[in-house]
Amino acid sequence: PLRADRRLALQAVRQNGRALALVPPELAGDREVVLAAVAQNGFALRSTAEGLKKDREVVLVAVRSRGLALQLADEALREDFEVVWAAVSSELEAFDHAEGRARSDIRLLCHVHALGCASRSRRAFAESRLTRHCLMMALVCIIVFLV
Repeated sequence: PLRADRRLALQAVRQNGRALALVPPELAGDREVVLAAVAQNGFALRSTAEGLKKDREVVLVAVRSRGLALQLADEALREDFEVVWAAVSSELEAFDHAEGRARSDIRLLCHVHALGCASRSRRAFAESRLTRHCLMMALVCIIVFLV
């Protein structure tokens, strides 16, 4: 029944995005079904039709759900500033899957650094220590953004 019924497929992927792997190819290429699946679990991008891995909106929804889904996106979108920013905001490790100019964009590098320091620094602040590296990089980022 899931294999043939679009309404049932939508209901299933809204509950568990991984159910997208169980639908027939025509439903795995249905944008509405895919958007519902990746909103629930970004890794459902793995089971989408190839064309939808190039769809910016689909990939943005996926990486907002699971940043590491960035690795499943089309290479051009792994260079896209907004897509990479959303992915890294969801899961810092997603930056490992960024490509091209996104890897050297100073705004993204500062964002990644700030997120990394913030995740490590709660304990450091509680212990009244914050690494010199985090402070120096934060200063560099502030100067870059002010200039």
